[in-house]
Amino acid sequence: MTRLRVVVKDPAKVDRAALKKVKGVMSVVGSDSEPQIVVGPGVAEEVSNEIKKMDGIKYSEVTDHAVMKKKSATGILSFFSKVFMPLIPVFAGAGLIFGVMKILTLIFNMTGAAIFDPANSQFMMVLNVLASTFFTFLNVAVGASSAKAMGGNPFLGLVAGGIVSNLGALNGTEMGMFGLTFTNGRGGTLAAMAAGALIAWL
Repeated sequence: MTRLRVVVKDPAKVDRAALKKVKGVMSVVGSDSEPQIVVGPGVAEEVSNEIKKMDGIKYSEVTDHAVMKKKSATGILSFFSKVFMPLIPVFAGAGLIFGVMKILTLIFNMTGAAIFDPANSQFMMVLNVLASTFFTFLNVAVGASSAKAMGGNPFLGLVAGGIVSNLGALNGTEMGMFGLTFTNGRGGTLAAMAAGALIAWL
């Protein structure tokens, strides 16, 4: 996160409630004459680019390479957040359903209610499908999100993540180097993220 700090001529014209509703804005703090707009990961660069387009705005940029090197770790974390932030609601939803399933299974073990039987209940099977589908295609989602974060076509990333998950006829064959073999899903979500970024870059 970062803060866009501004000094305004007329504090009465600052609509904090409206600002908070803008996509990417997390909060508005500071005084009435010097409000600070808190923006989320990845948004600061977009705001910066828009400000540079304005007439009469003077700005400076860091050109010291030593400073930029210190910021490289932050850049990596920013990329990770750009990739995984859009997926957090789905993680939360799927995790919540898994939690409900565990509670219902516990109720089944205590009461024997057939509807909560994890092995034979259609209701429980439906919950399992809802909860597990996202994780089944997690690599595909991560690949697409990674490509988008790199400024590429998310559908290319979708293909890259899909390749990591499903190598088809290549699965189990030798790579021809270091004695390794092609294996579906090798490297997990990090491999899918790298593949999505690579395909966007290419």
